[in-house]
Amino acid sequence: MFEGVPSYPDFDRFWDVCAKHKITHFYTAPTAIRALQKHPTTLIDKHDLSSLKVLGSVGEPINVEAWHWYDAHVGKHNCPIVDTWWQTETGGILITSLAGITPQNQPLQPYPCLVFRLYCSTMKVMKSKGKEKEF
Repeated sequence: MFEGVPSYPDFDRFWDVCAKHKITHFYTAPTAIRALQKHPTTLIDKHDLSSLKVLGSVGEPINVEAWHWYDAHVGKHNCPIVDTWWQTETGGILITSLAGITPQNQPLQPYPCLVFRLYCSTMKVMKSKGKEKEF
């Protein structure tokens, strides 16, 4: 568990913590990823992130550009990205990609996070006027 902003005291703070503590699972928000994209990737490259096994994203759907940047520069194309979706009202994750199961060569369109429902949940897609959509 880590608390703080990715930019203080330096823009490589996340990567310094990951390298120092040999973090295996790194989870952050797409907003943080987009903020970090604006800075040179040399801030990432100077840290040994080989301990990373899984990358995570939460808080909002991750956009395609941020997904590709996260995959290439942080995960070095070696870490599955687990992108989760939920709402406060649901009390937990409802839709997610699954590390080691979901194809990871590119994000799914139009929202990379909308992949699978969790095994313990039931999903229905509703049309207007409360009618269930047939598939």
